[in-house]
Amino acid sequence: MRSRTHKIHIVETLLKGGERTATDFHYISSTNQYFCALEHMGIVKSRWGRKGNAKVKLRSIADPKKALLFVGAKTSGKSR
Repeated sequence: MRSRTHKIHIVETLLKGGERTATDFHYISSTNQYFCALEHMGIVKSRWGRKGNAKVKLRSIADPKKALLFVGAKTSGKSR
């Protein structure tokens, strides 16, 4: 899977399910690099929180409109 496809999958999952951590995407290698890129683009935001006893960085959608445009543009084959 290419990095563009990983980003689309992450954004689609966040749109469906609220806050997630990198460990929720255990099947994607180096998930944090994709989260950082999406944060830089203004699509994803993060905050520190707890998952069990562990301190983790929780990610969620920062701008739903921008996220939908990103997913729509990427899946329709248009370049961004």
